[in-house]
Amino acid sequence: MAGGSKVEICKSISASRRISFRREKAHPAFIVDELAAMVTKATQASYKVMADEPIEGCDRRHIDDPFGIRIELIEPHAK
Repeated sequence: MAGGSKVEICKSISASRRISFRREKAHPAFIVDELAAMVTKATQASYKVMADEPIEGCDRRHIDDPFGIRIELIEPHAK
């Protein structure tokens, strides 16, 4: 990817496990810097970005990957 990075978290996942991920709401979560910039890039790339219930001390958003698995991005507030 020009000017960026590519990270693969799950090499592959079975269809039944994808359904389980969606039903159970299990998902990976990542601590990130510059959440607003990541949200902008994801939106520009036509990903749906969703807010969720607040967690004290941080901002967070969810993005579904191309397989329908929710990925959570969390940015702690500066101390």
